[in-house]
Amino acid sequence: MVDRYLGVEKKRACERLVQVAVEAALDVCALLVAGMRLGLPGEEDDLFEKLTVSQTISEPTADTLRRMKGLRNRLVHEYGRVNDRIVFEVVSQRLGDFEAFKREVLVLLRA
Repeated sequence: MVDRYLGVEKKRACERLVQVAVEAALDVCALLVAGMRLGLPGEEDDLFEKLTVSQTISEPTADTLRRMKGLRNRLVHEYGRVNDRIVFEVVSQRLGDFEAFKREVLVLLRA
């Protein structure tokens, strides 16, 4: 399965989709912080801290978002250091992390 992933077009498409999905999750975090008036974040990691302290998202979700952000940064800024196996694992086994984040946000929005 990994061998099929390593084809250039598929690999680049998966990397781009992961990048865009992570950026969308970060944008949601920023909108929540702003909308809930939780203060101005100094950097993206502050978003997760503010949302955790306000009990908007759980600590495990915040940790997952931090790791997602790290992967996104590597995809964008350190392309030569991208570990194909990690990206493959995210695409094949960790997409549920996005669903878990969505569920936590929906609980808040429906309250």
